[in-house]
Amino acid sequence: MKHISELKINKPIAIMCVGPSLLEISEDDRKYIKDNCYTIAVNYAPIFKPDAIYFSDVNIDYLKSEKRADIYITREKNAENYPDMIDYFFDLREDKDLAYNYSLYIILYLVTLYHHSNKILLFGVDMNKDTPRKLDLDDEGNHIESGSESYTDHLDKINRDLAEDFKRRREYYVNVYNCNPDSKLDLFPKMYVRDII
Repeated sequence: MKHISELKINKPIAIMCVGPSLLEISEDDRKYIKDNCYTIAVNYAPIFKPDAIYFSDVNIDYLKSEKRADIYITREKNAENYPDMIDYFFDLREDKDLAYNYSLYIILYLVTLYHHSNKILLFGVDMNKDTPRKLDLDDEGNHIESGSESYTDHLDKINRDLAEDFKRRREYYVNVYNCNPDSKLDLFPKMYVRDII
């Protein structure tokens, strides 16, 4: 098990988040992303087998039941509890900027910190408070859409914290692109994947 700073990535990075727009990506574009990017799925992003899955507080049994990616990335607590399962970890106790935040913020912070020279493409970042839905799992492990009114509070916090971090570390975000044209996250240029890579 290694610290995430040791993860070497030499190609564009696609971060696959859990907004329902992820399911609207065409089969051709899915293959293009898979062929041309290092893919990191956030929690349960159900699009294809990614190169890595980032998770913090998710159903560990779901990830243990079969190897769902070549690499698992998680926080120190999970790494300590499941050392044989985890490949890379980060420590919330060491990096206070990451404490008490949400998966999108954490993975984007980490990827821009250690791989900001790579092109970083965001998929499934909807941030739509009018339809506050996300892709999740039911009790049987099937992918479903879930959400609640309280989810809009999460979106406000993510937007606010990303905007603050963008101000602090603007130079780290120069290669970040949002590949959902309808996303409510407006910090990054919105572009079609094939126009970026």
